Amino acid sequence: MNNSCLTKHRQIIDALTAEIQAGRLKPHDRLSSEKELCEQWQTSRSTVRKAMDHLTDRRKIFRGPGKGSFVSLPKISHQNSQILSFSAKIKAQGLDVVSKLIQKEIIERTPMKICRVRIIWVFLAFLTLAGCGAAKPPTLPDELSGGRPGHVIGYLKPSELPSGLTLLKPPPTNGSTALAADEEIYSSTRKLRDTPRWTLATKDADLTFPNAAGTFSCSLDMPISQEKTPHLNMLLRRVMADAGRATSKAKDFYKRRRPYLAHGDVNCTPKEKYKDDSYPSGHASIGWAWALVLAEIAPDRADAIFARGLAFGESRVVCGVHWRSDIEAGRVIGALTVSRLHMDPIFSAQLGLARKEIDAARAAGAKSPLDCTAEAKALATGQ
Repeated sequence: MNNSCLTKHRQIIDALTAEIQAGRLKPHDRLSSEKELCEQWQTSRSTVRKAMDHLTDRRKIFRGPGKGSFVSLPKISHQNSQILSFSAKIKAQGLDVVSKLIQKEIIERTPMKICRVRIIWVFLAFLTLAGCGAAKPPTLPDELSGGRPGHVIGYLKPSELPSGLTLLKPPPTNGSTALAADEEIYSSTRKLRDTPRWTLATKDADLTFPNAAGTFSCSLDMPISQEKTPHLNMLLRRVMADAGRATSKAKDFYKRRRPYLAHGDVNCTPKEKYKDDSYPSGHASIGWAWALVLAEIAPDRADAIFARGLAFGESRVVCGVHWRSDIEAGRVIGALTVSRLHMDPIFSAQLGLARKEIDAARAAGAKSPLDCTAEAKALATGQ
């Protein structure tokens, strides 16, 4: 088909895909910025973003917040082995593939009997899948990286995520009472700079693991790690991926300026280069989704978990990178994401396994390795 017959965003998709497939764009190569692509293709930013969203959804590229878009690692395929490819796909869904010898016999080598044996084996392969027992979701990050080292993919497909554009009201406008309330809260939290609460907010800003795994360690009063609680650790990682992605479209659409930038102020993570995508807060969505999930599997610690989940979102206000209304909207998205997660069988399976890990840790008398007294004092500072 002549390129002139294709829509502009389709042309961009095809051109970048061709560059990736030809090896001219290699894994982890940084792509041109949206502004540069707009100039190159003589089109609008919304058209470029539509093309980039398409490539992201198909995991051809991935985005680093404030850093740009990069080429993903290629998918691994096994062209010479249908069975291996089948097993890999099943394992990626958190299921076990089991081989079992049903019958062994010596048969005469005739075309008809060979054909009959082959049919039986194919049938048994599907029979094994149909009779597969309880799901055992992956716990190793490398199995779910989606081509992004240090990251994991979520449980939900992009089409299954809640839409912030549909479900949220627009952010407060200039001159509104809501914006005045945002400004008042921002001003009142500037006194927390260089206090223990500011330090905790800085720590909360870091969503990399193992740091993020410890967010609710004190609330649960137990260690959380890849080694000690692999299912709980992976549960947090994959919920984070879904709750964070669910805020992306609204962020890109509203492009709300962050408070510290609006005031020419500083934030608690000065090395981070933030763009105008303050509404809704991704951190608040993640923190509240974590709290809802953890309170479900440790209900006797629910109050402490909810308090920490709220404080996790408030840390973004303390940092100066979000308005209060951003936090409230983020929590709405986090709650909606958890509601969607409960329809996913792999999430449900991992939730149950994480509950068993918590019960086992408590039975063994495990305690949080963090300084929970210091954390409690820091949180009290901001009240």
